[in-house]
Amino acid sequence: SGACPVGVRGFKSHPLHFIRTYGSDNSLIEFGLWLLRKGNRESTVERKLKYLRELKGSPEQMFTQILAKDWSDKCKELALETVRQYAEFLGISVQKPSFRAYDNKELYVPNPSMVKQLVYRIRSLQLRAAVMLAIETGASASEVWRLTWKDVNLQNKTVTITGVKGHRTRQYNISNELVTLLMQLPKKGERIFSFKQARYFNDALWKYRNILAKETGNMDFLKIHFHTFRHFAISWFYFKTKDVVETQRFARHCNIQNTLRY
Repeated sequence: SGACPVGVRGFKSHPLHFIRTYGSDNSLIEFGLWLLRKGNRESTVERKLKYLRELKGSPEQMFTQILAKDWSDKCKELALETVRQYAEFLGISVQKPSFRAYDNKELYVPNPSMVKQLVYRIRSLQLRAAVMLAIETGASASEVWRLTWKDVNLQNKTVTITGVKGHRTRQYNISNELVTLLMQLPKKGERIFSFKQARYFNDALWKYRNILAKETGNMDFLKIHFHTFRHFAISWFYFKTKDVVETQRFARHCNIQNTLRY
């Protein structure tokens, strides 16, 4: 369950931007534009082109390379579908390998010592504050990314998380350490975090988890994504309270069935 390929810059749905990004690789440029015409969103096209830049050879050889990669199952599934689409674009008939992506029914939750190691390895104040917000509130990456300074009361040590994707809105108490971190962040705009997109939290996090996996020999660090901190927060809350209803309120789940997964 390793990381997906390293990201590339977006292309803003414009052929000239494609050329600047991919240079003389006409096949990628044309394939990206083909995907856009097929109705793929810009972010989806960007992700699919990332996979192709990691692969070489014929579509069949690409399939083999994907299955051998240390990527998460969901990444492999999307990569396989990308190669199938690329073959269609080239006019080549291929049979995509049968591959069942991990359905996330069993959530990976790191132990507290791993989380602590990771938090204190992070040098970026912005990223550390974002991770601690997720740990203390169970907020998702998009919820953390959307936070504004109006959502935080540093004097009362509270933060209000506005729910997205079926999550309710709730106010949380935050630690003195997190308050201190937030006070050190520059106030350059309405939003607390300057990351251009929520997914960049993951891009920044991969560096630190990879370092820790190498230094400690604990490959479980590679299983950690930003959303893992939400799983950790909710699981740890239930461990301490043994109260499903209170855990549902903490997690801001509209449907208790989502809480029972923990």
